[in-house]
Amino acid sequence: MNNKFLSTGLVRLLACMLAFILLSAAVADPRPASALAAADPGTIAYVRPDTEAGDEIRLVEPDGSDDRLLWETDVPGTAELKQVTALAWHPAASELAFTSTHEEACSLYQEDIYVIRSDGQGYRRASGPPACGQAGLLPTGTVRVPVENLTYESGPFTIYFEGAPGPIEIALAPYASTTLTFHNVADYGDQQQYAVAIFGDVRSFDPDAYVDVQPGATLETGTLVISTGFEHYGSQWPTYTPDGSKIYSIFDKSYLLWAEADNREPGLLGYQLPLSMPVSSDFLTWGPTAERANQFLYEGWQDSDTIFLGDANSASSQLIMTIDPLGIGKTLLGLAWLPDGSGFLYSVSEMVNYVDKADLFEYSFATGNSTRLTNLPSGFIRRVTISPDGQKIVYEYQQYGYWYEENPAIDLWIMNRNGSGQALFVQDARAPAWSPAALPEPVVFNHAIYLPLVIKP
Repeated sequence: MNNKFLSTGLVRLLACMLAFILLSAAVADPRPASALAAADPGTIAYVRPDTEAGDEIRLVEPDGSDDRLLWETDVPGTAELKQVTALAWHPAASELAFTSTHEEACSLYQEDIYVIRSDGQGYRRASGPPACGQAGLLPTGTVRVPVENLTYESGPFTIYFEGAPGPIEIALAPYASTTLTFHNVADYGDQQQYAVAIFGDVRSFDPDAYVDVQPGATLETGTLVISTGFEHYGSQWPTYTPDGSKIYSIFDKSYLLWAEADNREPGLLGYQLPLSMPVSSDFLTWGPTAERANQFLYEGWQDSDTIFLGDANSASSQLIMTIDPLGIGKTLLGLAWLPDGSGFLYSVSEMVNYVDKADLFEYSFATGNSTRLTNLPSGFIRRVTISPDGQKIVYEYQQYGYWYEENPAIDLWIMNRNGSGQALFVQDARAPAWSPAALPEPVVFNHAIYLPLVIKP
C-alpha cells in the first residue's frame, strides 16, 4: 500500500508540474521589455499633417523602413491649421506624449496634452482629463449657462461647459443674450467646473460662469460674458522627467506646470512650479540623465531669444546663451538635449551673404562654446532630435519661404552628428522625436489553459 501510494502521488505530482510548465509556456511574460543597450537605434516618431483623417502620428525606423501609422486625430483640418504640435517619448519608450488642438471645442483649453502607448492603444488626455467622450462611469448632471455677447461680432461662437460630452455652437447678435442647456455633464467631484466661449483662437472666460455639478440635478451658472479673451490658451512642449513619473509643460507660454504622467484626476491641469519665466517661453525639454534629473532647457524672450537652464529643486533659471546679442534678427528654431546631458543641439536663423537661412549648432556645458554642425547654402533647419547613441540627428528642413511662416512645407532629413551624410529621410513630415530606448514588444497572450491531470490509482 505504501509503495502504491508513493507511486500514485509521484504521478500526480509530475502531472501537476507538467501542467504548470505548459501553462507558463502558454502565457507570454507580461513584463515590458527592458531598454536595449545604447547601441539600439531607437524609433523615430513624427507628425504627418493635414491628411484626410487630420494629423497623423507615425513611426519609422532609422533606416527609413517600416513607416507606419501609430494614431490619427480623426479631425480633418486644413494646411493652415496645425493640430498635433509636439511629441515627447517616455524614457522607456512605452508611451508618447503629445500636444494637440484636435479637441479644442471640447476642452477649456485650445491645446491639451495627450498620451498614446507605443502600440497605438491607451489614448487619453493627460492635462485636464478626461478626454472628450471618455467620462466613463462618472455621475452626470444638467447645467444651464446664461450667455451674453458684449462684442461687435455675431459669431458663430462655440460654447463649452467643462465635463459636457460636447460643445454647443450658436450665433448671437452683439449685446444679445441667451441661455444654453448642457445635458449629461460629468461630475468631477467636489470642485467648480467652468464654461468657456470660443471664437477663432480667442477664449473668453468669466469668473461667475461656474458651478459644482451635482448628480441628477439641474444647476445654473453665473452669466458667461463674451468679451476679450486669451489667444492660443493651453499647454505646449510636453516633456517627461528621466524616471518617467511626471510630465512637465509650458502653459500659456508663461507658466511651468507638472502632473503625474498617469494623471487621470478629472479636471486636473497640473501644478505650477513657482518659476519666473520670461514671456513667450518655448522649447521646454527635460534633462535626459539621472545627473540632470531636476534640470530643463527652455527658450524665453529677454531682449532677444535666450536659452535658459532651469532647476526644478530651486525653481530658478540660469541664462546659458543669448541667441541674438547684436540684435540682427537671429531666432531660435529648435532645441534638444544631447543624450548624455553634456550639452544640447540648437538651430538658429541667420543672415549670411544676404541669404536668410538657419543652421544647426552644438553647445558644450564643459567649454561653454558652440560648434557649427551645418552650413547650408539656403533653407532652414528647425526642430531637431538625436539618436540614443548620440551619433545621428533627424531634423526638420524648410527649403522655401521664410522662417517665421506659421505652417511652411517641411520635410525630415537625417545626418551624422558631425554634419556629414545629410539626406532626405521623410517627406511632408514634422515634429520628429527619437525614442531614447527600444519600443517594448507588444504583450501577446495565448489563451490556452491546461488543467492539472489527475490519475486515479
